[in-house]
Amino acid sequence: MQNAANQAYVFKFINFYVPHVGNGHFISDLVVEIIRNNEKIMYGLHEVPMSTKMLNMTMASHAHLKAVQPMRLQSHTFFSEVVSKFQEFETYEKRELLDLLNISCLYQDQAIYINQDKVFKLIYEDIAFRSTQLIDLDVRDDELILTFEKQEHRFSSFFSQENLYKYRKEIDFLKSQLDLYATLCSNRNYSSAGTFSNLFKLEIIIKYIMNDNIPEDIRAIFVKLITTIHIDKEPRTVQEKPNLVRVVDVDLQEVQKKITRAKSLFHYGSTSYPSSPSSPDDVAKGKNRNKIYIDNTPAKLSLLEKELSPHEKSITPTIKEEDITEELLEKLRNFVLSYLEEKSELCKIENLTTGEKLYNRLTYEVIQMTGKMLKFGMFNIKLVKQNQKTNFLAGTAHSIVRMVQMDSEKQTHTKTFSGLEKLIQHLAPLLEFDEEYFKAMHRLGVQRSNSTFL
Repeated sequence: MQNAANQAYVFKFINFYVPHVGNGHFISDLVVEIIRNNEKIMYGLHEVPMSTKMLNMTMASHAHLKAVQPMRLQSHTFFSEVVSKFQEFETYEKRELLDLLNISCLYQDQAIYINQDKVFKLIYEDIAFRSTQLIDLDVRDDELILTFEKQEHRFSSFFSQENLYKYRKEIDFLKSQLDLYATLCSNRNYSSAGTFSNLFKLEIIIKYIMNDNIPEDIRAIFVKLITTIHIDKEPRTVQEKPNLVRVVDVDLQEVQKKITRAKSLFHYGSTSYPSSPSSPDDVAKGKNRNKIYIDNTPAKLSLLEKELSPHEKSITPTIKEEDITEELLEKLRNFVLSYLEEKSELCKIENLTTGEKLYNRLTYEVIQMTGKMLKFGMFNIKLVKQNQKTNFLAGTAHSIVRMVQMDSEKQTHTKTFSGLEKLIQHLAPLLEFDEEYFKAMHRLGVQRSNSTFL
């Protein structure tokens, strides 16, 4: 149902559907289809009143629900009604209720903050609900501890073949619970992300996403948690890349002399300024074409000496040292590169078996996380940090000099950009994969450009 008019009409009867949610997947699916991708409905869900008459009729037909009746009659909204349904069923049985809450917090993959906050308060800040209806999660000795049915399980060793069968209901519920937690933190929700960051610490989650003993769909959700809690967060900003880059052949020593000379004139208050390195006639004749023009006037020099503008600051990653250490960031980058390399190998026709599943949820979440890391400059963070520590003047001359200097810093420069090249080499086949096209290329012996980077 993707017709907005039909959705709006059927939504008038939402009071008849919601009280029956949990009595079969088809009812939850119906509610999802009524609200999905309808902006007006989804942004108004938090204030949708539920009919008291309908609730009382439901109670009268279910004598065993008298214990939960007082709570349900206190607040009659869409979210409180869905949350109250957990108490009507056996514990950890109705994961579709979590999935419904999850879908209700996103409109076209963008967070609806008011819905996030309502759900967070109802299922997590309510300690009584959280302790009785959700799987308890705690951190102890750098390990997540699962607690259900009064038994504790260490997360890293929980997913044995025996437990996968014995606790399949609890594991399915855990997947939906973790996925909902990640959604509650999406698009930089401060309250949810701040709370869950203490539970899902980066150093712990990285170990789990690299643990092949943990099912891939759960590892995928942990990648999503890393993205929503630790990567896409304030105060990071997207690095704006210049649209035009000019490569200038310069004499570095000569340029440095001119900058030093200009700085000394500015600092010591000299009123004698050297002439420009090139006159307009020289420029017209093409003389000194390999020189950088430096206007040694007080006004221009004051601009060179000023602090970076807000725009200039926005193109550098703002990563707190206590947030993601370089060691953890390096582990995360290595995981991304190794995982994408493994997947890109499957894109080779000689390695692709018939019916093999190339893409899955983990692949999707890794690509999503990689996109965020690239936007925030987290694949070239070393290089940018090193640039920030230099004492050169901020401005055009400073930028060009620094770019030329980077050519001499072979170790850092090569290491950083070889990582980006590897990333492109492994990511491009996954994003462009077409089995018939790749078969034709392989048959003709044509090598794709992205496979010749290194």
